[in-house]
Amino acid sequence: MDTPSIQPGVDGASHEAKTPTASGAATNFLAKKLSAGLSRSNSASSTASQRARRQQPPRPGHVIRDGQIGSFNPVEERDVPGAGRGLFATAAVARHALLFAEEPLLFAPKGGARIGNHKVRQFLEGLERLTPRRRAAFMALHAAPAQRAAVDKAPADAARMRSWYAQVKHLTGAALDAAVADAVHALAVYGTNNVATLADDDGGDPDGEVTGGAVYPVFSRINHACDANAAFFYLGVRSQRLGVRALRDLAAGEQIFVSYIGETAAQDMTLEERRESLSSWGFECHCGACVKDMAKKAKEVEKAAEQAGK
Repeated sequence: MDTPSIQPGVDGASHEAKTPTASGAATNFLAKKLSAGLSRSNSASSTASQRARRQQPPRPGHVIRDGQIGSFNPVEERDVPGAGRGLFATAAVARHALLFAEEPLLFAPKGGARIGNHKVRQFLEGLERLTPRRRAAFMALHAAPAQRAAVDKAPADAARMRSWYAQVKHLTGAALDAAVADAVHALAVYGTNNVATLADDDGGDPDGEVTGGAVYPVFSRINHACDANAAFFYLGVRSQRLGVRALRDLAAGEQIFVSYIGETAAQDMTLEERRESLSSWGFECHCGACVKDMAKKAKEVEKAAEQAGK
């Protein structure tokens, strides 16, 4: 897979066109008229330029930082009945176009998507390094009941957390209990939303060694579909950026879906295998592919019943 180029985010305020000021040396009437004319011309040009920039469509590929979607990113979050939040295209996007790239809020070495196989101390250190804004964005992400149950079934992790907060942060009593409870929830959030990062620097080896797990708040809002219309890929260990590209043309207002279990795997699995793989996220998929497979299975059951009745 070729790594697409990534353009840095654009801060609109720093790219505003400045209106040239009239020269203070113009003292005669003609000079004043000329100066005024130039000023109006430059002002009109600046206004037209600003208006043109505002009317330009969002440009795919800009890097999202701190979970803040900018005006240049052609995506937005919306409520989805029965599925929490989802990510939608705000403009038409061509097939294979890079929708956005995103930097992680939090990275935890080793462990990937498996709760209990990470280093609790390094996870807590990463959590403590978050700014209040980044921590709030992280904690607002969904924690699947299955992941919370997995954390609750690992009392050793909670014990390590308690020891770390007591020894490193010198917390005691109610403050210690609150910090541990907060960290337990954070661990469930991490288990639900993290993406395994690979040792392969260009992200091209799907069988590469897992180096850890990274959490991307905007990417985490994308819902699953086995017949996904977008795909995600890792842009490199050094940058820790995740990219999302369109698998087909997307219309403005269309919801974006990725396959949590991979596009190829989803195509090769049976309905039962896909549901088993998705069980840790706590939902049952009803995408077009699954509905089609369910209908096919229902017909097979009906046909078998008819044959048994003969």
